[in-house]
Amino acid sequence: MPLCRERIERVREYRLNSTSEDTRKKADKPTRFHVECFPNTDSLIIPQTFSGNRHYLPLMFIDPSIFASNLVVIVPGATLYHFSILGSHLNMLWIKMVGNTLGEGCRYTLNPVYSNFPWPENPKPELVHALEQAGQAILAVRAAHAGQSLGALYDPKSMPDDLKAAHEACERLVLQAYGLSVEATDAEVIERLCALHRAKVASLPPAAPKKKQKKGRTAKAASAKATATKATAS
Repeated sequence: MPLCRERIERVREYRLNSTSEDTRKKADKPTRFHVECFPNTDSLIIPQTFSGNRHYLPLMFIDPSIFASNLVVIVPGATLYHFSILGSHLNMLWIKMVGNTLGEGCRYTLNPVYSNFPWPENPKPELVHALEQAGQAILAVRAAHAGQSLGALYDPKSMPDDLKAAHEACERLVLQAYGLSVEATDAEVIERLCALHRAKVASLPPAAPKKKQKKGRTAKAASAKATATKATAS
């Protein structure tokens, strides 16, 4: 295993020479990943970058034996209910409104996209069950097209009719969960999401007031520190 030992040693040296203190601390464990996030349950994975032309978000489940890369957001313990909501056109509208872009594509991040997403308020159990069934129906249709990639399946120009129909059926349930008509326009969906988000923010406890900075010596020290930091960065 000389090649493996060589690669491990190169990782150790790379970490030792890093400017990051956290990275240098990990030099004594060169066989371990720098960031380890290995859920012991099935997870839903969301791509961080994808075409902005897509009508629905291509998601998939992975089991604990699969290591997710840093190019996806993982949601451990997610259910088919979460799959249906997050894979909806409604969520695509939210992503385009609050997320970043990468060229002509969309960028999905934990903050601010996922963490601020307004979920349905107290959906009825029968509606949750219906959404789970709709999500399972989407996965069943995708399984029938196993020879095609998710990229091809979710390309608006090549999306199979049966997959489109399964997503449309799911979308009607998603709109119902948000108290919207199945005929709701994109503008009405966005207005509803914004209203839910405002209500969520309003329910949060007020932020603690910031401490006033002391004048004199402390202020000078802070100014000197800021100057030093700026000089290092430049």
